[in-house]
Amino acid sequence: MVTNGLYRYVRHPLYSAGLVFIWLLPVLTWNLLALNLGLTIYILIGAHIEEQKMLAEFVDAYTEYRNRTPMLVPG
Repeated sequence: MVTNGLYRYVRHPLYSAGLVFIWLLPVLTWNLLALNLGLTIYILIGAHIEEQKMLAEFVDAYTEYRNRTPMLVPG
């Protein structure tokens, strides 16, 4: 289980970067809005599933890490 580097600030840095990438596009059409909403839901569901897997594998260590580190947004 990695808890250093970017993982010190958020539990899912790649998902966070993906959300930033899709929502900071300079042009947003209705089609892109629908796509972004779908991708956001997909990422949130994936993060939830990954959380459950990590919790099952690293019970106490991941619970402690989860309590001190935010999921997607640093701070």
